[in-house]
Amino acid sequence: MNYPNLRPNIVIKNIERPAIYDIENDNLYELDSESYELIKYFSGKNKLEDIIAQSEFDKDESYEFVNSLEELGLIEDRFDDSLDIFQDPKPIKPPSLRILLIHLTTGCNMRCKHCYLRKDDVKNVPLDILLETIREFVDLQGFKILLSGGEPLLYPDLFKLLNKIKNLKIRKVLFSNGLLMNEDIAFKLKGLVQEVQISVDGLKSTHDEFRNCKGAYDSAINAIKILKKHDFPVSISTMVHGKNLQEFDELSSLFKGLEVDNWYLDMPCGEPDSDFIKEYGVSPEDAGSILRENGWGNPPGDFSINYACGAHLCAIMANGDVSKCGFFENEPVGNISNESLETLWGKIQEDYIWDLKKLECYELKCPYIEECYGGCRYRAKIMFGGLMKVDKVKCKMYNFL
Repeated sequence: MNYPNLRPNIVIKNIERPAIYDIENDNLYELDSESYELIKYFSGKNKLEDIIAQSEFDKDESYEFVNSLEELGLIEDRFDDSLDIFQDPKPIKPPSLRILLIHLTTGCNMRCKHCYLRKDDVKNVPLDILLETIREFVDLQGFKILLSGGEPLLYPDLFKLLNKIKNLKIRKVLFSNGLLMNEDIAFKLKGLVQEVQISVDGLKSTHDEFRNCKGAYDSAINAIKILKKHDFPVSISTMVHGKNLQEFDELSSLFKGLEVDNWYLDMPCGEPDSDFIKEYGVSPEDAGSILRENGWGNPPGDFSINYACGAHLCAIMANGDVSKCGFFENEPVGNISNESLETLWGKIQEDYIWDLKKLECYELKCPYIEECYGGCRYRAKIMFGGLMKVDKVKCKMYNFL
């Protein structure tokens, strides 16, 4: 190793703790202060022996650190004289904003039973405002954007957007129901997104009914096959509901056979006396058991010690409103058309980031609180008695209470 250089998919983050983020593989590696000071010189212009000779750190430990980075595929030997040292990014008030969920459009080709974003009139986020916001997200040291809808493939400026942000140092994840996916779209997406997430909420008849769309299941499975053929990392999102509880063994085998990279599960939220919950609702015991025994892959990565769930995430709705997440759509803190993302995130930090010690979970001395982060605050609010109450689904997942 002569001229250590970060690989193109690696970016330095100076957030709560110094770190490097692997955009392609969605991995975060935290650094101590000594490692951070050393890696800032890995720009390709400085010789390794000079970097280590001029540093105040132990020589053997420094070489060991370099070897570990090389083994992990985070650095390479590549000369580049354009940059001498990576400058410290602007300090970030914790918790840092790492994940930006963007509902590009309310337009959709399905009418899913559980959808909380259904709208009669179609709205699309204006492209110029969105581009400005995403660039600001990068300046705030954001990690990844989640492009959702509606159905994001119906967003009229999708490929214009993706091409304009292609070289930004963030991970781009596209959510889709799979109905519009084909060989041509997969080919056009290549190099523009690092992951595609497809929704599958049961086996054929169950999924089609839940999605209110005949053929939805076949389209989703076909989409997964097309995407894997084009070497996309593919994740699956599955809602645990009252009509798919007996299907998870078969779903697990199916997804393993399709070589799905990540399988995420959740449970729909709704008022306990709503028609939807009466038909599709699941007891905390049943949901907790399913969540405990299924799913795999990288966690979403929006958790942080000391804070409740979603401490590093916010959502942009199709009308430009910004809220804590999609569930809190009706409680926006402002709009990207007239306020900066930094200002809006500051408002979320003030009113929608919850200290773990204020949750009922903490009062109950739950031993798993630093693993589940109190579960979903919206679910606790709507279904279990209040914003600071326990999320009984997560309690049952951990066999607590």
